[in-house]
Amino acid sequence: MTNRLLWRELSTCVLSSQVPYEVARAAAHELDRLGILYSGASEKQRTPSWLSRKIERVLSKRLNTTAGYRRYRFPKSRANQLASAWGAIRERFDTLSDLLREVEDPIQIRTFFVSSVSGVGPKQASMFLRNIGFSYEFAVIDTHVSAFMLRTGLCDYLPSNLGSLPQYEYYETILKREAAVLGFPVGIVDWAIWFVMRAARELEREWHS
Repeated sequence: MTNRLLWRELSTCVLSSQVPYEVARAAAHELDRLGILYSGASEKQRTPSWLSRKIERVLSKRLNTTAGYRRYRFPKSRANQLASAWGAIRERFDTLSDLLREVEDPIQIRTFFVSSVSGVGPKQASMFLRNIGFSYEFAVIDTHVSAFMLRTGLCDYLPSNLGSLPQYEYYETILKREAAVLGFPVGIVDWAIWFVMRAARELEREWHS
């Protein structure tokens, strides 16, 4: 994938935390359209603070989503996170493409993201690597997948915030065992779970309306 597409996917993953996916996707596509994160990475005037201001201006505007025009919920904090992520990746690898070429091991890449890139926790890093087709061996444990694991008895308790990598890996292992029984990689199984649970929530809303 081009560096442009990689940044669009990573920004979508960061922006989707605690935000409806449609809004996050619209915000990421607007950043992509303007070329804020992927173009001119070697230009000296591009600094994290400069990028943060540019990104915040975009996220503060109304965004055209599939559900109409919406405002992004956390323009300042997410702008800071994306700019910080850009700075961390540029300092260590120059570009996202270089990171994927040089490291190659998905476990090391996820660990780098979680430990060094602001705004990218285990869930966001796993989602990014899955969505770009780099690895399907990680689970994306979001609210939909968490609800499935609790409803089906895969676990009795699941914290609302799985920010710690060791804690995340504990629940990921549970889902991996279930995926092994079904005969698919966990990254494919949790994607299917996400679609089913999302559709189920929409039906529940219709029934109660």
